[in-house]
Amino acid sequence: EPGAEQITTTNATGTTATTTPAPVTEVKPAKAVVKSLKNLKGKKIKITLKKTVGAKGYQIRYCENKKFQGYKTKNTTKRKITIKKLTKKTTYYVKARAYKKVKGKKLYGTWSKVKRIKIKK
Repeated sequence: EPGAEQITTTNATGTTATTTPAPVTEVKPAKAVVKSLKNLKGKKIKITLKKTVGAKGYQIRYCENKKFQGYKTKNTTKRKITIKKLTKKTTYYVKARAYKKVKGKKLYGTWSKVKRIKIKK
């Protein structure tokens, strides 16, 4: 690659070799875990996530559809979040993933298992 850093080494016999080191790959954050979902008064749910190793924040996705068609997303740096303005007597599906920032970009981990909750009256 042009402009890539090269390393020159000399062995015991006096032979020199020039090599380019392999690019450093960043490690993704661990898989997120939705610890609990709770109904709150007034068409709200409280989502609690377990602490994820290497995470700077979390992305939460929720939807009325099992296949997450028409989902909504919330980004947060906290592990407890309240989702408001939901429809009563409706089942919501929730999943989350952790992220960390690398050189200004977000590197996402694996999605958690999907949990469901029914909004009470």
